[in-house]
Amino acid sequence: MTHDELLDKIESIVYWQGHFANKTFLKALIAVLELHIPFHDQVIDCVACGKEYPCPTIQVIDNALRS
Repeated sequence: MTHDELLDKIESIVYWQGHFANKTFLKALIAVLELHIPFHDQVIDCVACGKEYPCPTIQVIDNALRS
């Protein structure tokens, strides 16, 4: 998933689960996604950790949302 697709998926979880979701947890997850964004130069790297995007943090979040 792209960064925007991940963010959209998290935001749809917030919308549909409304009062039942742990909103603090979802806000923290969104903050992590907003920190780990791709930086476009010659190689696409993560701004937060400098690793190739999608970085391990984004990969773990993506895999968790797919299961």
